[in-house]
This record gives sequence, C-alpha cells and structure tokens, in this order.
Amino acid sequence: MLSYIEEHYDLSSVERIYLCGDGDVDTIPCYILLAEGLIIEIEKEITGRKSVADTMGRKLVVLVLLTVIVALAVLQGGCKSGETRTLESENARLRQKVAALEEKVQRLEAELAPLQRPLTINHRTYPAKLRFVEKETPLLAMPREGSVVLRNIPPRSVVKVLNAADSDGELWLYVEVPVYDTPSNMMGWIREADSVPLTEENRKLVQDVTVRAGTRVYEVFEFAKIASTQPVKLLRDERGRLEEKRDGYARIFCPGGRGFWVEERFVVYPAVD
Repeated sequence: MLSYIEEHYDLSSVERIYLCGDGDVDTIPCYILLAEGLIIEIEKEITGRKSVADTMGRKLVVLVLLTVIVALAVLQGGCKSGETRTLESENARLRQKVAALEEKVQRLEAELAPLQRPLTINHRTYPAKLRFVEKETPLLAMPREGSVVLRNIPPRSVVKVLNAADSDGELWLYVEVPVYDTPSNMMGWIREADSVPLTEENRKLVQDVTVRAGTRVYEVFEFAKIASTQPVKLLRDERGRLEEKRDGYARIFCPGGRGFWVEERFVVYPAVD
C-alpha cells in the first residue's frame, strides 16, 4: 500500500513519519500525520490536473488505502495496549513472587542464626541406660535447640541412653530409639528434661514391648475376628508397638508390617534398671 502511495505522490514533506514508527512515538499519530500529508498532496494534484475523473479515481484509491492503514494502525495500537497490560500484570506477579522469596530468605536466615553459634559439647557419664519418653519428642542431629530433626519419637517410648553431654547450659542424652519402619535416623539427641526415669509405676504405660517365642497370637486386625481365627505360635521373639488393649488382649504392630492380637498377660514390658 505504501509503495503505491510513494510511486504516485511526493512524500518528502512527511518523511519524518517513517522514522517515528520504529521509535517510542505512538504508531497511530504517525499514521494520522501520513494521512494529513497525503491529503495535502492530493489537493495539490487536483489543482494541477485537467481530468477530474482521473483525479477523483486516484483520490478514491488513496482514501481506501488510508482507511486500511488507519484500521491497521488502530488494530496494532490495540494489540500493543493488550501486550502492555499483559507485561504489567506479569511484572506485578513477579514482584510479588520476589517479595515472598525475600521474606522466606529472611525467615530462614533468622532460623539459621542460632545454629551458627559455636557449639561446645562436654561429654559426661550417665547412670541410667533407659529413659521413658512420655510425649512425642523430636530426635535431633545435634545437642542444640532448633537443630535438624531426624525423626519424632512416638509418645510412651523407651529409649536406650548411649551417651550424655552438657551443651548450651543443658544436659543432653544421645539415645537409640525403637523404630518399626526403616532403621535410618534411629540415634540422636534429646534433652534429658524431655524424658523421665523408667520405673515400676510407669513401665506398664510403655508401648514398646516384646512377645516371646512360642506364644499363641491371632494374625487379624479386627478384634471381633479373634474368635473365628486359628492362633499361630511365634517362631521367635517379636518386638513391636502396643497399639490397643481390649478385653484382656493387646494388638501389637511389628517391624515389616506384621500385626497380631495376643493375650495381654503374654506382653513383656521393658525391665527397670
């Protein structure tokens, strides 16, 4: 379209229009300037031409071309406005994401700060070999509050004391905990204050128990099915977690996913030191 106009009209007076389309100036005003320049050129031609029909024919062609140009300009401007809104929306979303990440970094730095302090561990002997953990307690990688949690010790567990140490003004115990899934992360630190001595009074509250080899057990989950189930004898001692008691029976969950009911009188609780 522009090539036709350039062939039949002198656009030297509106040459600036071609430059503004690639710059920061809005496209639509540029096309308007082009249209104004062409109208001036047409008026000059009308004055110099003798054939009115020829002049009007050319004028009609140019007006049609200008209509198409303006329509395209408006469409392009609308597209640019849409793209601008999309970019602004994306920019706002990214700014929010950056702000959230910066807040997370600050929170993690605050959590990390206590762990960057020098750690002094003074090992010491400890008389007891077993301790009773009444409530769910985190097993830590280091004897320091806020350290990495290796696993949570279930409530009413008995832990084996392997070592003891003073650190950060507290007495810590390095213990081995009973596990029934994978044997990883089974040793770590707890505060002594998070455990109590194992006594005759609390040993029957312990849920880490043993059932001896030769004991008859019922390998069902529902208590009601015990009466219709043939018992089997254990071929070896089974260590497990006491999950439930009912009518003189206890349900035991063992490593490897094995579970059974057994008469409660055959449940062996940890011995007191």
